[in-house]
Amino acid sequence: MKKTKDNISRTASELFNEKGYNNVTLREIATAAGTTIGNLTYYFPQKDDLLASLQEQAESHFLSEIDLTAEPQKVLTLLLQSFFEAKQNETDNPYYYENISAFYQDSEKARANIDRFREHVLAKYSQIFDYLKANGVLNSEYTAKSYQNLAYLCVLAPTFWVSKAAPFYATTFPKVTLTESAYELLKPYITHDYLDTYNQIYEQLLQENAK
Repeated sequence: MKKTKDNISRTASELFNEKGYNNVTLREIATAAGTTIGNLTYYFPQKDDLLASLQEQAESHFLSEIDLTAEPQKVLTLLLQSFFEAKQNETDNPYYYENISAFYQDSEKARANIDRFREHVLAKYSQIFDYLKANGVLNSEYTAKSYQNLAYLCVLAPTFWVSKAAPFYATTFPKVTLTESAYELLKPYITHDYLDTYNQIYEQLLQENAK
């Protein structure tokens, strides 16, 4: 049963990316997945049930591996890695991120998942920043409110970045990647003692993700 459900989800994601979410029907997904419409609707009664499941798959592991008892350098690495993971999620699921505003308005299930995910990520980034500040990685001269605002930006920037109205799509704007933007956003908050480490980690992750 899990194999069938996973096959339906994978097929749906491929078709949504290829044709756009609104241009794909449940019957088309069932045919492409090699199953019946009755079998598909057993797992996903409505199209937004399928969307909600794909949301959960894409987001369930994001920032879940952060261990705030680890060495500060390890936590800093995982923080930077999360920016690359966010970009990979968007690369793998363009139909979702390009239409996230419409999903939020039109689907109650999608809206609930988006809100829950954003709350989870905001809490994680806030915890990470508190930990890194307490361990001398982030500058203690900035207030708690400053770091709370930084956490908000880290949550909202990826969604805005890939929306059709974002500067990423404007031909007159310089082409800056999401990961580069996030890296530069965080850089002024890094203490002098950790700045070289921060730069080295980012360069290493750039090389690893270019492969």
